[in-house]
Amino acid sequence: MSRAGTVRSGATTCSRVSRADRRIRSRPKDRHSIEIMPDVGRCSVASALREETLAGTAPEARRWVLIEHPGPWAKAPLDTPPLAGSLGQRLDQALTDFGAKVLLVRRTGRQEDSQTRLWRVVDTATGLSLSGLWRTERDLEVLLPALAGCAGPLSEPCPEMVLVCTHGVRDACCAIKGRPIAGAVAKALASSDVEVLECSHLNGHRFAGTALTLPDGLCYGRLDQSDAPKVMKAHAEGRVWPDKLRGQTGLVGAAQAAHVWGLRELATRTGSTDVALSDVQVGSVAEESGGVTRVELVGLARPGEGTWVDVRREDLAPAPLSCGKSPESARGYTVLPQTARAAI
Repeated sequence: MSRAGTVRSGATTCSRVSRADRRIRSRPKDRHSIEIMPDVGRCSVASALREETLAGTAPEARRWVLIEHPGPWAKAPLDTPPLAGSLGQRLDQALTDFGAKVLLVRRTGRQEDSQTRLWRVVDTATGLSLSGLWRTERDLEVLLPALAGCAGPLSEPCPEMVLVCTHGVRDACCAIKGRPIAGAVAKALASSDVEVLECSHLNGHRFAGTALTLPDGLCYGRLDQSDAPKVMKAHAEGRVWPDKLRGQTGLVGAAQAAHVWGLRELATRTGSTDVALSDVQVGSVAEESGGVTRVELVGLARPGEGTWVDVRREDLAPAPLSCGKSPESARGYTVLPQTARAAI
């Protein structure tokens, strides 16, 4: 099997190394022939070559806080003025308390720097949101009670959104891959109601290009400029490409991995590249025991019937998780042989 080909069950399908990730060298004996050398110095290329799984790697968050900010962005979003300082510290604590994550967002392409910008809190479980406009730091104070539910319920339907990570200050792979992807997706969805935005760090730069869809909270990885428009067009129609899916952010890692595995199984059975997201859903999730979590997948066998799979958490061999960083161990998941039984 090619090192950039299809990975084993429970892992993902690695994209072949793109032209942007290659160096061309002339062979001494024939100046007309070329040798393609992967740029393994980039964390995203190295991750694909070692066949690191995508499944189960999405950030875990039920709620997302989006703050429109044209940039420049600091390495940590909450260190970006005017968020830096007291507001950022209090917001960081609120995010931790309520299981939420923050993203700075901006529109693709060149935009005039409007003095009035949008903020939005999105709940992936309900698909509802709360939004407002801000001009100064004081306007963003409302995010604190909004996260706590004290600023009124999240009652607004959330528009369909695709957020592509382009946070180059955090990792070069995100900018190199993310910006062309954001432009391509924006062009492909220009006639739809889907809003395409650039965003800050989505975790896992080694899986660049990465994207998050809202309000459903699906996180994709190893996208490129050619396949990303197809993936996002399918997503707008309620279908997903399982081989590009990292997981659903409202789920814990083991449940994400099981869900992606179930969608891949369905795609294999039907011989399809994409499948309907609604065909396989996560039901009950048991407490982890001995590094293994039992997850119920509803609809994989038959509608309304639960298929239980055991998911084992593993510590992967140390490797650079970001460009230029020392090797670290990351968490991975393997889906073990499953036992089917009636849904509870």
